Parts: sequence; structure tokens; C-alpha cells
Amino acid sequence: MSLSTTDIIKEQYINNLKNLLIENDNSTSNTNNEIIDEDFYEWEIDDFENFIDNADDMESPEFNICKHKWNLLLYSYFGSFIIYLQNKDIKNYNDNICTKLIFSFRNYKDPSRYKTFISSIYCFSNTNYDYYSGYKNEIYEDQYIELIKPLIEDNKIAIGVYIQVYKNNKIENYLNNLRNLIKDEDDYYDVKGENYYEWAIENWGEIEKSSGLSPNFNIDGHEWKISLYPNEAGFVKIELDNFNSYRLKDNEYFYINYTFVIRNSNDFTCYKAKSSTSLKRFSKKEDKIVVEKFIESKDLYNKDEDTNKSLVEYNKAVLGVYIRIYDSEQKVNKKLTNLLKSLIKPEENYKIKEENYFEWRIDDWEKLKNCWEYSPEFNIGGYEWYIRLNPNYNDFVHLRLEIRYSFNSKENESVYANCVLVIHNISDISCFEAKVSSTMKAFNYNDWSIDFSKFIKRENLYINKDNSDKPLVQNNKIAIGAYVRVYEKL
Repeated sequence: MSLSTTDIIKEQYINNLKNLLIENDNSTSNTNNEIIDEDFYEWEIDDFENFIDNADDMESPEFNICKHKWNLLLYSYFGSFIIYLQNKDIKNYNDNICTKLIFSFRNYKDPSRYKTFISSIYCFSNTNYDYYSGYKNEIYEDQYIELIKPLIEDNKIAIGVYIQVYKNNKIENYLNNLRNLIKDEDDYYDVKGENYYEWAIENWGEIEKSSGLSPNFNIDGHEWKISLYPNEAGFVKIELDNFNSYRLKDNEYFYINYTFVIRNSNDFTCYKAKSSTSLKRFSKKEDKIVVEKFIESKDLYNKDEDTNKSLVEYNKAVLGVYIRIYDSEQKVNKKLTNLLKSLIKPEENYKIKEENYFEWRIDDWEKLKNCWEYSPEFNIGGYEWYIRLNPNYNDFVHLRLEIRYSFNSKENESVYANCVLVIHNISDISCFEAKVSSTMKAFNYNDWSIDFSKFIKRENLYINKDNSDKPLVQNNKIAIGAYVRVYEKL
């Protein structure tokens, strides 16, 4: 059966899209990626002009090409619109689909009339599960009027996507390099989840005018967004925002390590990466990480000696982040807690209501000023407690255990408790210094702390302990703990 003229023109149109990708690969020296599958999908949309004129969104039917499930999402605003390609079947954190694609907007009657937008090489992962997520291309109002609107007929348009899927060997090497930049120097927390997300910036010049926001993305159940400032006083500034922190309770928190990266849009070997030097905490009041000077803005355009490419090339770049999230509960050593527990003497006429251990990890010891610092709050015995620290109080480390005493409490009410405070090496709990309160304390409205004003000489923090070959402060890190026993009268 012979093809109709319309079918022949449409087949030529699809081949033209494929050839445009090949030409783009040749012009950008992207010729070493092995294509393992490729295919085309098209979606015809009615009432398109009205959609653009109103802030709205619409989804295509789900479609299967290149052995994966996908859909297209459109979002319109003020005469502009965004088109997303979303993957629907990546489940595991370490699964990735390395792609290059071309969006096409054509007259629905005439396949010879069309306009295309070619993507960067883009890595899909299971981070793209927010509604407005996935590979994103933004069509600004002037582009829409000049390029897309002339193709609309009868208020209709056909939107197509031609996808090429590459073999994953290059993306895996790249991701392994980013993972390895994160240094887990100790076994203090269990890794809860980790993943990589990237944002293809297809119009760097537009973002360079002020700033840009990535689509939302999800890693280990947390929603994130990246803000990019291409030129803040001559430097690239990057912010990572967490959207779940406001839901945390006052005494809840979690830690992450990260690697930020900017790479060439067509080459996984041409990139600039910067990793966290210590764990970063997120809490209700700590919902953001800011990297002020990621790279000098002018260096984005310098050609790399090995690849002869720059980070920003053809007005494009890709910004990525690899995030490793840790369990909020530290691995508390039972041997240490049992030892601390044994230091507290039993109290007659009182029974133990609850006893537990809390630990406060400090990763930037030398940045602490000679003033009071406060640990996160923790709950033992139904009461909120915190550790108060002055790192250099008359050449001593000054520690206090304090209760968060309610101003609604009556003046004659007391909370009976005892504690052991401890400082230990972050990776060796046999290297520690502990102090125990000599007697049970009645915490009340006028007296709410157990105080160790001369816990240890500051200089002794840096000297190897007698029973260890390590000092308390190592690699600018230290752990401070409190074993608290709360009593009630018999």
C-alpha cells in the first residue's frame, strides 16, 4: 500500500528532525555518544491561542517510546509558556536515562511548516516526580509571537518530540566522579538516600540578566529547588532551597552533603564541581544552603584545555546537584551511653521517669565565636532541653545543660534531673571527656541549668588523649553529648 502525499511529507518531516539532531551533534562535537534507541511522538492541541492567553496547564496522554513511559506538560503565563518532557517509569535512585531531544511546533495541516528547539544532553532520574518537573524549555513571549504563533491555524497546533536515548557509560562515569567528591569522613550517620538532579538551561543569556529558578525536584521524599544567580559581584551564586523544612517540628532536623556542578550542555567531561566540606543541617529555621562564590562569572566562558569547550557554550549550560541525605538519628554507641549512664548515682525516694542521650555534632569548630552557642532542642522526660556552649570562656570550654522552662509554669514547680555532659572525638568514642553533676538538680523557674564553667581547657581539645592517639577536635569536628535522667517522686 503506497503512502499518501501527506504521509510522505510527515515522514520527511520526522526524518528532518532526526537530521537536525545529527547536525547539532556534529556542530557541538557530540559524536561519541552511542544511540541505543530513538523515536518520535506528536500531540495535536485545540484552542491553543486561548491556552497561551490564560495562565493554565495541560498534559498530553502518556506515551511509550524508546522503551520508556513519558508525557508532555505545558504551562502558560503572560503570553509565554513552558514545555516539560517528563519520564514516568524510573523508580530506583541509581537509574538514569541519558537523552537528547528536539521539540517541534508545526502547523497541524502542513508538516513542512515547523519550528524546532534542540535540547542539551539531559539526564533523567527519579527526581523528576513533582508536577512541574522534568526537562524544561521556556518559550518567551517574543519567541512565541515570532516563531510559534504563525504556525497556528484554526486555533490548533501540533507539538512533537523526537527523543534519542544514549548508552549510559558516560553519565555513569560523571556521576561516580560527583559522588566521590563527597567525603564521608566518619561513620556518624546512616545514609538515608541520595540522588542526582540536573537543570538544563537552554537560554543562559536570559537568566544572566538577573537570576533563574530550576523546576522542583524530589530526592528521598524531600522537595528541592535551585536558584541561580549568574553574576553576583562577578561570581556565580547558587542557592539550594528545601520545601519540607517548614513542616519539621522545632526539635527535628536532618543533614546533607552535596556536590554542585555546572557542565557543558553537550559534554559530561567538561564541568566545574564544588562539594560541601562538612555536613549541612536543615531544620524549621534552616531551609537553605548558599554557595556565594561557586566560580567567577567570566570563567564560565574559558575553554577547557582537555575538551576545548567552555561551561557556557552556544548560550547553554547544565546546572546539577548531587545530594546525599543522612538519617536524622546519629549512630549512638551503646558502650558510650552505658558508661555515661553508670556515672549517675541512684537517688533515694525518686524513680526514673525517663533517661536518654542526645548528641550535638559540630563540623566547623573553629568558626564558633567566643560567645554562647545553642544545640538543637531535644525532649527527654516530656521536657525540652538544650546544651549551651561557650567555646572559649576564660581559656576553658564552658558547657551547660538547660531546660526550656515555660513562662506559664508556676514558680513552685520543679523538674528533677541529673546529667552527664561529654565531649568526644567525632569518629572515636573512646576518646572523650565527661563530667557528671554531683547531685540531682531541681530545675525550676529561677534555676534552670546545670553548669560546668571549666569543663576542659580549650588547649587540651587539641592534645591526644591518654587512652587514644587522637585529640577531641579532629578535622575541625567534634561531638558534644548529654545523658539526661529525669526523676519523679515516689
